[in-house]
Amino acid sequence: MHLTLISAYAPTMTYTLEQKELFYQNLTNVLRSVSREDNLLILGDFNARVGRDAQSWPDVIGPHDIDWFDNNKEITDWLNYKDSEAKHHRLKNIRGNVQTELLQLKEKWSENKASELQQYADDHNSKKLFAALKDVYGPQRAPMAPVPITSANGTLLTEKSDIIQHWNEHFSQLLNRPFQIDKQASQDTPQRPLLVSLDDSPPPPPEHLAETKKSIKQLQVGEAPGPVGIPSEIFNEGGEAIAIKLTELIQQFWKEGSMPQDFKEANIVHLYKNKGDRASCENRRDISLLSIAGKIMIRVVVNCITPPPPLLDNGVSEI
Repeated sequence: MHLTLISAYAPTMTYTLEQKELFYQNLTNVLRSVSREDNLLILGDFNARVGRDAQSWPDVIGPHDIDWFDNNKEITDWLNYKDSEAKHHRLKNIRGNVQTELLQLKEKWSENKASELQQYADDHNSKKLFAALKDVYGPQRAPMAPVPITSANGTLLTEKSDIIQHWNEHFSQLLNRPFQIDKQASQDTPQRPLLVSLDDSPPPPPEHLAETKKSIKQLQVGEAPGPVGIPSEIFNEGGEAIAIKLTELIQQFWKEGSMPQDFKEANIVHLYKNKGDRASCENRRDISLLSIAGKIMIRVVVNCITPPPPLLDNGVSEI
């Protein structure tokens, strides 16, 4: 083991900023040249004058305190010297240390979350499993500011609360308009046969599992994750395990006749129709984006109620 001694005497107040800067830069270079395995001892005089009890320590602490530094123009000028290489080097080291610590914290958090997810999966706790997945893949984008729209009387609405209220009124009118049904046209429309089998209990797990897997395969890469924020890649890469969990959930919904609110909530996107006033609700096409789990469940239902295409004489489907 080696001991490295460095004797340094800092420039006093009479020196220029450039001379002081050169001293600390040279001192930094010397410190970098010392092996990390050596014990380092720095001796000398750095002309420190910070303290409030100079009378008790006359040979150690000078008569000036922190306020003296704040009120000393030469000191503050040096502290505010933007071209200081020593400061830039120190800032670079601090930034590197912070980034390293953040990376370590992120890795530690990921390891703990992975263990937590695995535990929920082993305990067959689907509710906590999806809640934890939502923490990992939750909404990452900041909500966009609402687009201004015009009210019924033509007033431009810019406040978020007013815009949301007007959209509520728009959908209430759009989805509750009075209508009349032409009975003759309804009778002339080809009707599909009733699937009374759907009133029975859900099929056994192996059959229903195949339906869930089929619905998962129908997902597109990069599909909008909806309000929950769990991307479609999680379900595609989850394999057998996540398909079984979803099947258990869907069968439970089927038996109870209800589903959690997370499966029903959707993000509504207003797409401009490329005609008319952009600020008018009537000139926008509204699309509901369900969560990926909600989309899978809807596809399972649609696949169940959609009859297979008829076969041709050669045994090949028409579609």
